Amino acid sequence: MSERPEIYEQKALGDPAALTALVRQVALETLAGIGLDVSSPTELQADLYYLRRLRKGGEEVRSVVRHSLLTLAVSTALYMLWEAVKGVLEKG
Repeated sequence: MSERPEIYEQKALGDPAALTALVRQVALETLAGIGLDVSSPTELQADLYYLRRLRKGGEEVRSVVRHSLLTLAVSTALYMLWEAVKGVLEKG
């Protein structure tokens, strides 16, 4: 932002139109600051869609890994139980 927040507050004080314009300006500056192209709404929408797909894909991978680890743990526990039962039956 080019100005201090106190100056923004003074400009918008008591004027709803100025406040709306100020909020729009700050939002656009913030989006531009994180590298999103705010001059092209289509590009901005595509960027946000890509970020959403990236987040969803990460969540899906995390879920698959979690289920795989759970399956591995349960399979290992069952195998160990089976070997223990087999050992007891062979000694008996």
